[in-house]
Formats: sequence, C-alpha cells, structure tokens
Amino acid sequence: MQAEPNASGFLPDSVERVRYVRRMRRVCRQSMRNRAGPCS
Repeated sequence: MQAEPNASGFLPDSVERVRYVRRMRRVCRQSMRNRAGPCS
C-alpha cells in the first residue's frame, strides 16, 4: 500500500499515522545512539 507524497491530503489520518510510525521506526533503526528518541 504505497501512496504518492503529493496525495497525502487525500489519505485518512490512520494511513498517515501508519506511514509516520514506519518512518519513525526507520529513523530509530538508523540512529541507535538516541535511546530517548522514537524507540523509547
């Protein structure tokens, strides 16, 4: 389920929330140093 960035205005809050969580998890994996980050 992939949506275009410029179509975010038409996506439900739930979908945007899922995309946000996935992005934060990716950042958490890349930044293992920040323990107080999104992966707290």
